[in-house]
Amino acid sequence: MKDGEDLVHNYQRNVDGDIYDVNFDFCESLPERLVCNGVDSLASEAKENSEFADNCRPLTSQKGSNQIINLESGDNIDEHLMLSYESETVCEEGFFGIGFEIFCDKDITDEPQFGLNNAKSTSCKPVYSTTHKAGCYTGDLNALWRFIESNNIVFGIIAMVLGAYNMILGRKFIRPTIGLIFCLTTVSIVLFIFYVLFLPHDVEKWVGWLLLSISVVLGSIAGFFASKLVRVGVFFIGLWSGIGLGLLLNNLIFYKINHVAVVWVLMAVLGLSLGVLSFFWYNYIVIICTSILGSYLFVRGLAFIAGGYPNEFTIYTRIRNGEVNSVPGTFYAYMAGMLVAFAIAFFIQFTIKKREGKKDDMDVYKRV
Repeated sequence: MKDGEDLVHNYQRNVDGDIYDVNFDFCESLPERLVCNGVDSLASEAKENSEFADNCRPLTSQKGSNQIINLESGDNIDEHLMLSYESETVCEEGFFGIGFEIFCDKDITDEPQFGLNNAKSTSCKPVYSTTHKAGCYTGDLNALWRFIESNNIVFGIIAMVLGAYNMILGRKFIRPTIGLIFCLTTVSIVLFIFYVLFLPHDVEKWVGWLLLSISVVLGSIAGFFASKLVRVGVFFIGLWSGIGLGLLLNNLIFYKINHVAVVWVLMAVLGLSLGVLSFFWYNYIVIICTSILGSYLFVRGLAFIAGGYPNEFTIYTRIRNGEVNSVPGTFYAYMAGMLVAFAIAFFIQFTIKKREGKKDDMDVYKRV
């Protein structure tokens, strides 16, 4: 049942013969009258017919920050969404918490009604089930990743070729490089939007190829016009390089902090820093950035074929859910390969620039 205008779900459960009133809200913290022990939680419970403050316990941490989201399925059970929370209140099985199973039914859009799943519930953690449109797929980023992995040889070779170009000629032919980066950016954005917002998780492969073809055409148009604006283009090359470097550093070191904010701060700080510095030290920043992008694309392409590199989407999701404790050992081997590739790319491009001598005074960047 619902609790008046607070939009709080109220249910009861039996714990070792005692009846507890369970209160929870998906979207917001509980109202002040249901806040237990000063914890701004999404769920709490207290013994029936007793003073709430004397017998209550929170079932989530502050604002539900310990949320874990999984897809579950089993024998004769459809795949469904599972939301799990833990509080910081200790019980005999670990910590008190609460779980929610959400099954898909596109026709149910009213306020969800829950039932206690006795088979999954414990004395420390009740689990409630519901069927609702909110449990249906609206998109699946992993479907995009499955499309890439099912064509890993093709994407691997493409990434290695594009990476080698950036490593050797990224600065020398800056306009084509800018066009290429903007094309890749457009392709990534189009695929991301469609796979996350519109396509079902079991989308056919031909849809992926059609979307890829359309996005390449759109990306080529965007890249053509972007190559006319070298200053803007170089800034975005710096921005993308910093974002990529931030992701790599997070997966290499900072994942141990296990908080998604760290990923965003690293990407923002490094991306903006390299982007702004490109206005002052054009040649060196472009060499550094194209070497970063090129070495990443080259080694990532190799990893598409050989395997063993953790998928960035999965790492991000696991960090968001607080599940990351380590990364595969092969990741460090690929990272070492990227460092070697970066050093080779920097040396080659710096040597090319040095041989150009004073021709650099007429650099295309300075004429824009």
